[in-house]
Amino acid sequence: MNYSLELATEKDVAQINKIINYYIETSGANWSWHPRSLDEAKEWFLSHNYSIHPIYVAKTEDNIVIGYASLSSFRGKDGYWPVAENSIYLHKDYIGQNIGNKLMEILLNHAYKSKLEVVTAWIDSQNISSIDFHKKWGFEVVGQMKNIGYKFNKRHSVTILQLSVIKEEL
Repeated sequence: MNYSLELATEKDVAQINKIINYYIETSGANWSWHPRSLDEAKEWFLSHNYSIHPIYVAKTEDNIVIGYASLSSFRGKDGYWPVAENSIYLHKDYIGQNIGNKLMEILLNHAYKSKLEVVTAWIDSQNISSIDFHKKWGFEVVGQMKNIGYKFNKRHSVTILQLSVIKEEL
């Protein structure tokens, strides 16, 4: 399948939002209880400073967004400046087609070039496939916060991973 990887634009926000809302409604991958409105999605989009905190999309030749990846500000405090949190979500019909790997590669190369030092991932502890995916890229588990989330009438734990990006470009 042919697709391109590019920086997201505001025109992509509605399609990105459909992807994240699928996970909000069907899984523990995102602990929000309610779908994100388009206005909330635009606010999220605008909160990203592309020189350090980009959003990339994977798009088909027909300009359909089939996945996205972002680096977001970590905890919103200046003292955490060299740290970012990553997110990667794929349209459910495109999982297992190497798109997640390509998005991670472009994201980590951006992190390296923008002088970030650490990229974190905060993943529902039951999401073993995402934890394993991050480990494959060199992320290390640095902790777990037990039973701090609540979704679908049960408690959830979060596994925290981090990757030092003070090294060679990938």
